[in-house]
Amino acid sequence: MRLCKEVGPMDRVAYSWNALEDDHIIRCLFEFDDRTDQQQMADLFQATLCQCIWEHSYQRPHTDADEEVMAAFCEYVPPNFLI
Repeated sequence: MRLCKEVGPMDRVAYSWNALEDDHIIRCLFEFDDRTDQQQMADLFQATLCQCIWEHSYQRPHTDADEEVMAAFCEYVPPNFLI
């Protein structure tokens, strides 16, 4: 999965990725609401996604990792989960 941080069509912080649906690749887009804390919400979204990827990669809850391990993992995500 390749996650891209970008500016969406409504000029807001957005993330997009490709997904497979019925043997077709589709592009998905998540654009944040028009709020003053868009960047904070985007950072929280990215951190949450990183935690989910860690859990998928290690088949354990992300809370099993200490803060240093999690920070290092979020800087380097396995190649099949490029952020």
